[in-house]
Amino acid sequence: MKSTSAAGDDGSALGAALERAARADEMQNRRFPTPFLGPEYSVNEVASAVEEFSDRIEICHYPNPQETCAAAARLIAQGHVIAWFRGAMEYGPRALGHRSILADPSHPEMRDRVTAMVKMRESFRPSPPQFR
Repeated sequence: MKSTSAAGDDGSALGAALERAARADEMQNRRFPTPFLGPEYSVNEVASAVEEFSDRIEICHYPNPQETCAAAARLIAQGHVIAWFRGAMEYGPRALGHRSILADPSHPEMRDRVTAMVKMRESFRPSPPQFR
């Protein structure tokens, strides 16, 4: 039995079926290397895609992951909202795409701010648990 992961509502059922098959020695239980099986984009493709939003967003490049993370942490602590884009996408009906919206959830107004600024959807729609 060969399986791949896809973020979705069927994860518990799939996990239970795979666990039962492994216990019955019907398959070998081993770690799947990555859920990021979707498309990946080059730096030039990303730059071209965000160019039309250059009047509303600021794109920053850093020389290494450590400096990138340090800068992100500083900006989040200052109340900024960050869009994080890295590597290939996840796939599936509930996949986040290996892209994240990062903000400090300790600010009471942040949930509404992210919803209005980034999600561009009605306020009654659910937000991630860290913003509740």
